[in-house]
Amino acid sequence: MTTTKPADTQKVPAKKVKPKKSFDEEVRETVEAIVIAFILAFLFRTSVAEAFIIPTGSMAPTLLGRHKDLTCPGCGYSYEMGASQELDDAGYLIPYNRVDMSMCPNCQHINRNVETKIGFKGDRILVNKAAYQYMDPKRFDVIVFKYPMDPKTNYIKRLVGL
Repeated sequence: MTTTKPADTQKVPAKKVKPKKSFDEEVRETVEAIVIAFILAFLFRTSVAEAFIIPTGSMAPTLLGRHKDLTCPGCGYSYEMGASQELDDAGYLIPYNRVDMSMCPNCQHINRNVETKIGFKGDRILVNKAAYQYMDPKRFDVIVFKYPMDPKTNYIKRLVGL
């Protein structure tokens, strides 16, 4: 015959209590985490992928730059119209250079009430920087390159000639 101890007399392993961290240690850990995050983000951006905004409508209708979404009052057709000429080189709105009219691509109706419509920024793309190390570019791929005369300027174009 075996006897068991009552539940209140059984040994329970004690929990390990972590010593409380000082304020200086907590600040140090937080700063280290932020620095590591910035370093990883920088390495990711320079070697793996980078985000770009399409500035103009040169690749419409698949990739839109600054544009306005419009609906034709004549036939009800919805379409987009480029509005990149409303911005200066620094990206600021030029008040006297607003797009004020458009023509419907469906019925050729002239819409003269375009100036009050909201202009949307360009589409965003994420560029894989390592893609062409493993494969050749194909016709109509979207590519990003630096303009040779001004290396600060990124050109986003569609590859046509190989």
